[in-house]
Amino acid sequence: MLVERGCAVTMVASGPPSPGHRFEVVRYKTIPMIRGISILLDFFALVRWIRFLRTVRPDGVTAGSPKAGLLVMVAARICRVPVRQYQVWGCRWDRGRGLRCELARLAERLACDCATDVVAVSGGVRNLLQNASIARGRVRVLGRGGSKGVDLGRFIPPIERAPGSPPTIGFAGRLARDKGVDLLPEILRGVRARVPSARLLVAGAPDAADPCDEQTHRELSAMEGVTLLGAVTDMPAFFQSIDVFCLPTLREGLPSVVLEAAACHVPTVAWRVTGLEDAVTDGETGFLCAYGDLESMIQNITTLLHQDSKRHLFGSAARRHAEEHFAADTVQGRSVDDLVAQVVAAARD
Repeated sequence: MLVERGCAVTMVASGPPSPGHRFEVVRYKTIPMIRGISILLDFFALVRWIRFLRTVRPDGVTAGSPKAGLLVMVAARICRVPVRQYQVWGCRWDRGRGLRCELARLAERLACDCATDVVAVSGGVRNLLQNASIARGRVRVLGRGGSKGVDLGRFIPPIERAPGSPPTIGFAGRLARDKGVDLLPEILRGVRARVPSARLLVAGAPDAADPCDEQTHRELSAMEGVTLLGAVTDMPAFFQSIDVFCLPTLREGLPSVVLEAAACHVPTVAWRVTGLEDAVTDGETGFLCAYGDLESMIQNITTLLHQDSKRHLFGSAARRHAEEHFAADTVQGRSVDDLVAQVVAAARD
């Protein structure tokens, strides 16, 4: 989209593109970066970024993710890049404590201070940044938010479920502590006490950076009615095979998996935490439960499994919500047009 609007584009990432990804109209540059904290490696990455920007001399940069955002914004400010857009997709320090979280807060504040434009992925993230005094200036949300939106042509409702399919709960995401994976066994036990035939499908690979408890993985592997699918490539088929999506995550930016589930007519039950209120309309497209109230989450999942009419009503509303606010072309086009307008204005100045 940027190229179609007349921009010369260089994409930068910490490693080579994945097999099958083709970059025919843009340049691709690799600058090694790590997610964790390493003073030495981060310094080398910053130096590489400064050299790269001084060579390319761009009119604008846009970056997301905590580490890349920090390195790019600092380097771009040093190099006096006119447009420095920091996209905040989520805040890893949200609901966290300890030295690591405080360092993450400081890094976020520095990235925001170095940016000329801070764009939050959702209203919840914007409010979090402002209330925590992380972003001292104006934080914007484009439309109703979103980073990439959802492909409504791929994520579609199933034609019909196979006759006799058991009531099915789905979870998709990194198998990480902050995604609430450790709560899944207790949630499933509570649901199966009320819906004995209920099953749980888990899509996602273990996260080495924030692993869930080993006991959780052993318990899920041994529990009746649980299928651990690992990394799933056909996510539309996954969502089309479930009745309710469960996301007991501690925090989000704007969860793509919830929007993808919605596009497939699947309602979501989740905690009322950052990012979820932007993705789920409580009582219309799913249920939001007070954080930590497992009984409420279990009861709401049970309600949707038991009441076909309510589940279908919520699913239809969820699809409309995705269509009206989060279609991929709309979200991406809005983001590109906004960035191009800033870059063109800066180039004229």
